[in-house]
Amino acid sequence: MRHLIFTVFILIVGNPAIGQQMQMDKKRTIVTTDGEIDDVDTFIRFLLYTNEFETEGLIYSSSMWHWKGDGKGTTMLSEMEMTKNIYGERSELRWPGTSWIQELLAEYEKVHPNLLLHDKNYPSAEALLKLVKVGNIDFEGELDKSYPQTRWIKPIQLDFAARADWCIKSFEEANHPPKIKVVHGNAISADVGETITLDILGEDVDGDSLYFKVWSYAEAGDGPASIDLKTDIASVQIPKSAQSGNEYHIIVEGTDTGFPALTRYQRVIISIP
Repeated sequence: MRHLIFTVFILIVGNPAIGQQMQMDKKRTIVTTDGEIDDVDTFIRFLLYTNEFETEGLIYSSSMWHWKGDGKGTTMLSEMEMTKNIYGERSELRWPGTSWIQELLAEYEKVHPNLLLHDKNYPSAEALLKLVKVGNIDFEGELDKSYPQTRWIKPIQLDFAARADWCIKSFEEANHPPKIKVVHGNAISADVGETITLDILGEDVDGDSLYFKVWSYAEAGDGPASIDLKTDIASVQIPKSAQSGNEYHIIVEGTDTGFPALTRYQRVIISIP
């Protein structure tokens, strides 16, 4: 089951609007999880990104696939057609317990000193343990939605691999993400048919070379814009069909040449007045 903890991870790597502002503006975050195996895997990922968030709660919750029951034998028939057909009426459903978060925090505690070598903002295991709560787990609770995020999968996987290195490697041995900046800012006004020039700057704490990609995020705005990239200068052609009030979203990617290669983003929104 994928809900908040997957969304939280996407915010860091897959959301260009947030990517590089997290350290300055940490998002207050509550994690809810039903203990499905994919949730457990993603929770491990989340722990390696806790330096990016102000975590407010780690909460065991139920779902259409996992719930504890009330311990009195009370049965329930799921309101969800698929779950109802597969499992029928039950007094509990595949409940994984309320100890696995604490067990993972114990493992996190072992690598916490090494994580601090890479970012001093990693919270202690003790601080996170105080945030663990048991929510609505007796019967079927919150439901999930699926969101297409396939374009971010490769950089997400590479980013997690780098965080795993942080658990055991020194700062000098591990790779760290670059910082990307668009000289003219992230909000630009343009006329219909105008060509906008974006000057891109990047720096890498490890001294790795950077290369850039710039692309039109058509589904986030009012359609695509034509882009011509030459090294670190992108020319963006606003369509002649653009209308007043339209927005064109442009994504700037900067990827380093370290291992694993890490990518960071900036989103530029070009508005037609």
